[in-house]
Amino acid sequence: APALVLGGAGMLMTIESTLERWLGQDATPTELTSAPQPSVNPIGLDRALAAAMQRFPAADLSGVQLPTADRPWYRIRLKQPDEWRRVYGTTTVYVSAADGRVLRADDALAAPAARAFLDSLYPIHTGEAGGLAGRWLALAIGAWLFAMLLLGTSLWSARRGARR
Repeated sequence: APALVLGGAGMLMTIESTLERWLGQDATPTELTSAPQPSVNPIGLDRALAAAMQRFPAADLSGVQLPTADRPWYRIRLKQPDEWRRVYGTTTVYVSAADGRVLRADDALAAPAARAFLDSLYPIHTGEAGGLAGRWLALAIGAWLFAMLLLGTSLWSARRGARR
């Protein structure tokens, strides 16, 4: 059963964009589609990070996506202490490159069920959701599957050689 759960989460990750579409999680939010274009002097990364960290002060920085011509906002990814992910959290703050105001904040700990399901696929697949015990279980399942591959191949090879 644990192998099916870990493997199933991994298989679902391969069709994540399709799942997002089916669950209605693929549309660009209206707060972002109406974001103002920055003037000649857009705000700096330091102001954007300060705005994001002010919204979630206990969070750690996971990553930053800089603004572009068609996306005039900073996408700042944070990890809150209670998120399942070990390193790269899924809390996301969008900060306007024009004026530094927070356009949207997606709190991973208060996400709707569809988003929480999608965000849980990776930590379930890797065992992160179960802490250290979950990661050891994922390692043991991987080793077991590898051993079954080797054993199956050697049995097939032995049977094939016996037929000759």
